[in-house]
Amino acid sequence: MTSSNRDSPIKRARILTAAATLFAEKGVEGTTLAMIAKASGAAVGSITHYFGDKPRLAAAVHDNLVDRLIAVAEAALGGYGTDPSAAIRTLLSDCLAWVEAFPHDPSLIAVLAAYTSKQAQDRMDGMQQRLARVLATWAEPLVHANTVAPLTSTQLYAVILAPAMCAAMPFAGAASNNRESSVGWLPVLAAAAVRAIAPPNRKPNQPFPGGSDVRAQPPLSTSPPRPTGQGDLLR
Repeated sequence: MTSSNRDSPIKRARILTAAATLFAEKGVEGTTLAMIAKASGAAVGSITHYFGDKPRLAAAVHDNLVDRLIAVAEAALGGYGTDPSAAIRTLLSDCLAWVEAFPHDPSLIAVLAAYTSKQAQDRMDGMQQRLARVLATWAEPLVHANTVAPLTSTQLYAVILAPAMCAAMPFAGAASNNRESSVGWLPVLAAAAVRAIAPPNRKPNQPFPGGSDVRAQPPLSTSPPRPTGQGDLLR
């Protein structure tokens, strides 16, 4: 592999980081490729080589930000294979921590979805479908064990993540001032999600087998996630 090929992922990551920062600060329309080139240390020709034009670059930034959220969801669910209550609590807590660690991401995802598609809802729906697949993959073995109700991926997203994402994802261009209200609602959302995914034969207040009762847990943590390397965030 040549030095140029080895540098390609690093240069691409620098361009994505610079573009995301400038889009958040100046808006997509107010950002030029020349500005991104200066901030990233890459030539305009390199930007067009990797991404084509600005709309395609904006789409790549959008997808990269969504990838970061997907990674948060997968990591949150990964350590709780037999305890749905703890998994849901961690997932909702980590989604809030994602907003706090990357405060521009929610509004920027919405802005870029609107900029890169004539039908912005298509991109937002794509993000929701990816999150729904993460939930379905996590739930599948629990359904077979009769620990979780056999819901579709869309239903899982609707009862677990959709309410929390509504609080986390402001309308495009709106300021995100929802931290305190989100923290207050999370225990309620977690308890509602746990009840919604309970199998039909489980009593309303009965804890999951081998799991924890969401009502007995301490308040959800809102501390930022563990620091992650720049390369990991931009893969």
